[in-house]
Amino acid sequence: MPFNFQSFWYDVFSSLRHVPVTGKRLRFFVWFFLLFPVIVLNGWFGFLIDNIFYRRYMKQKIEKPLFIIGNFRSGSTFLQRMIALDEEQFAGMKSWEIYTAPSIAMRKCWHGLSTVDNWFGRPLKKALFGWEKKVLKTIDKHPVGVMEYEEDEGLFLFIWAGIIRWFFYPYRNNDDNYHFFDTRVSNWRKRRFMKFYSRCIRRHVYYRGGRHYLSKNPTSTSKIRSILEWMPDARFVYLVRNPYDLLPSNFDFFGFVWHYFSDFPTAYPYSELLLEMTRHFYEYPLQVLGNLPDSQYHIVRFDDLVRDPAGTVRDIYSKLGYDLSPAYVERLENEALRSRSHKQHRKITIRDIGISPGYIRRHYRDILRRFHFREKTRQG
Repeated sequence: MPFNFQSFWYDVFSSLRHVPVTGKRLRFFVWFFLLFPVIVLNGWFGFLIDNIFYRRYMKQKIEKPLFIIGNFRSGSTFLQRMIALDEEQFAGMKSWEIYTAPSIAMRKCWHGLSTVDNWFGRPLKKALFGWEKKVLKTIDKHPVGVMEYEEDEGLFLFIWAGIIRWFFYPYRNNDDNYHFFDTRVSNWRKRRFMKFYSRCIRRHVYYRGGRHYLSKNPTSTSKIRSILEWMPDARFVYLVRNPYDLLPSNFDFFGFVWHYFSDFPTAYPYSELLLEMTRHFYEYPLQVLGNLPDSQYHIVRFDDLVRDPAGTVRDIYSKLGYDLSPAYVERLENEALRSRSHKQHRKITIRDIGISPGYIRRHYRDILRRFHFREKTRQG
């Protein structure tokens, strides 16, 4: 799928009309138009080299890939990083791989540069990790790091598609229904989108020696049928969290992202868009997953994951047919113990985001009942 220039310029000019143009926004435009072309050209140059010198990746089988889905702020980052400890069996994507080396060729280049850097005392690595500590590690809403496992949604910047565009240009394009991917995106657009995505996964699995692909991406929640069409062997873990807790966290996260790049007069802009997406991400997996064999999906409550992360992961392995090695079990148990000391962020409530308990009760009644979530009518 080629880069979507029409959608790109539509997003840019629409945001000029609908996003306040302040000093922060102007600084964002300067940095974006300096860095983004370099990132995209680097990515596509690597794709071209792959198709010339590493064509064998196209025949790479994608066996039992695992997709962690569910709403944003449902614990998917935590679960992904627990499973990613099983490096002998799984291969997730890290930030540097997604944004600077989605191709096999560029990864080989970066590894070569890293080797040379080590010969001279690692000056480039020291500068990179110094910048990371100064900039990325100050973002407390979501753990971010060059070497951290991350959402593969970032791959779609190379074709200017998907929900990731909203982070930078939070205004909906007329043809923008990626949060309803399976049901509202046109068939030709879905084919081109999934062809690009599956090729990126094949590259990654090929480079990592055929291991199971591990994806944590909330936006894949709307793509279950499309993923199965292109990867019939896929497994899904659907994370579900109490709406009384999820909605405030969701609004807080997107509010932070949008204010990070722009200045808005309200703390939580585009609330209707977020509510529309959140409800679909609750309901759509339940419509689709129940039609799959039990061996292809597992539903996990957020509270159960937090209470017993190691036990939850063991259940996932058992249900979906992955092997538990003794070495990984030891790492898993150690990480589960360490996670108990994780610092909790300030917790906001539905009252803080302007939503009443009655709204939750009306619109999420089935979710509350199905998963035995407690109603929190005295929040705020």
